[in-house]
Amino acid sequence: STFFLLHVLHTEFHHPPSSSPSTQTSNCFQHKVNHIFLAQFPTMIMKLITSALLVACASAFAPSITFTTKASALNAKICGPKEKMEDLRFGWGGATAIFTKPARMLDDIRASGETIPDACKVFNANLEMDGNDIMFEDVMAIIDEHYETGLLEFKNGDILNAQGENGGSAKVLSYAALSNLDKETTLKLWGQYYRDVEASPDGTDHPNIRNFMNTGWDGVPFENGIALTRKNTVDS
Repeated sequence: STFFLLHVLHTEFHHPPSSSPSTQTSNCFQHKVNHIFLAQFPTMIMKLITSALLVACASAFAPSITFTTKASALNAKICGPKEKMEDLRFGWGGATAIFTKPARMLDDIRASGETIPDACKVFNANLEMDGNDIMFEDVMAIIDEHYETGLLEFKNGDILNAQGENGGSAKVLSYAALSNLDKETTLKLWGQYYRDVEASPDGTDHPNIRNFMNTGWDGVPFENGIALTRKNTVDS
């Protein structure tokens, strides 16, 4: 558009229309005006060119509307509760697992020679000698003092415990496995709840305890690993 304007101005002032004798006075006045205007013409041209260059530079550095729209778009998937559980179980994305197996597999722990803390060894020794008065809360306290707990889906006989369900039983069984406790000593870790089950053998409460009484360690495969990771504590 700038070059078109320059072309029009050049045509107008260098090729004025022919005039008849009756308009010579008017044309004379017009030529004087043109002479004055042409004297300022170079300055006007430079201003127009400068303005055009400034507009072009500003346009070059201005953000693109299309780019801004694309950059601000969110390509996110909003998952429902069921899908979130699948993500937690199998890894981010649900269908494709990031980790093919848990980091704390029982066989790997035993092969590495990892031992339990000394305080747990003393606790277990007392439990084996006489655990008839032990309380479930005491067991949870010693476990929480020395171990970090993670979510775990685990089988116990014909029961499949989902992540976040029956966390106490997950801790008991994981701790007993790390301690290499036998079936009877492991049952004592449930404390008063085990004694309640013993008092009502035909009941239906505490199904994880009842299942372990029936199947023992054969019913707990730990195919998803264990729920406990030892803390970095110094044994006394």
